[in-house]
Amino acid sequence: MSLVGTYPNITVVPNGSPFQKLDDLIARAKAHPGTMSWGSPGIGTVPLLAGELFKHRAGIEITHVPYRGANQGLMSDFLAGRLDLMFNTTGSLLEPVRSKQVRGLAVTSATRFPDVPELPTAAESGVLGYDVSSWYAI
Repeated sequence: MSLVGTYPNITVVPNGSPFQKLDDLIARAKAHPGTMSWGSPGIGTVPLLAGELFKHRAGIEITHVPYRGANQGLMSDFLAGRLDLMFNTTGSLLEPVRSKQVRGLAVTSATRFPDVPELPTAAESGVLGYDVSSWYAI
């Protein structure tokens, strides 16, 4: 087996969200535990694990809403503002972030992702020890 490459997930909020930075979102979640919701493309996916680790490392309680893939209502519910945040792969969220359909707050990797260097890492935003990356191999 040979590693081809790694990539992070991206943490995003809807454009109508009041959150401009990840630490703003964390402060709100700490002040109002259990009142915010986040979506992932399903149980057992890397974005789900990224979100659960984020909750643990940030010390917040937010409600997970699982979907059956990104195209089975997740993106439409998210764009409509029915979810406060979402974790998903760069493959699903890179273009929506670039085209300003959604607001990227952070990448889940330990280092910034070269394709969106303007997005800080979650660790840079105060979530110490947070690092979730996915990989491709052959």
